[in-house]
Amino acid sequence: MKVFVYEFVTGGGMEGQELAPNLVNEADLFTQALLHDLTAAPDVEVTSVRDARLSPLGGSLAQKVRLLSPNAGENSIDVYLRGVQGADMVWPIAPEIGGMLEGLTQLAAEANKPTLTSRVRAVRAGASKLLTAAVLNANGIAAVPTFAENQEL
Repeated sequence: MKVFVYEFVTGGGMEGQELAPNLVNEADLFTQALLHDLTAAPDVEVTSVRDARLSPLGGSLAQKVRLLSPNAGENSIDVYLRGVQGADMVWPIAPEIGGMLEGLTQLAAEANKPTLTSRVRAVRAGASKLLTAAVLNANGIAAVPTFAENQEL
């Protein structure tokens, strides 16, 4: 099985922006742990992307993970789509802010590639406290009363 792992911060999603060291460190630790776990699974081939500004993957990951690099004129979404096309399953990791995770999940769905994360609707709901509360309440699960910023209490 071919799995494509795309982590937004370490995978080039912040092209043209300064990389905050604390954010990169946290994202890199998370991503490398995930890559270690996936490469330890039998019959799993892992492909990922690594921002060229970061140090290369070391140790066994350098030998076990196939890294995609941007071709001339490609942006981070182009590389993501190329990785999606070459995979059986996709594991997108991105901030929920600005709909980035939802967008990456949607692109995988449009390519008919299953994700190893939540489906688009769940990602959308999880990114919004208001929508999450509405979904919980609609399904009989008590939630803290939640209001939009411009709603009156």
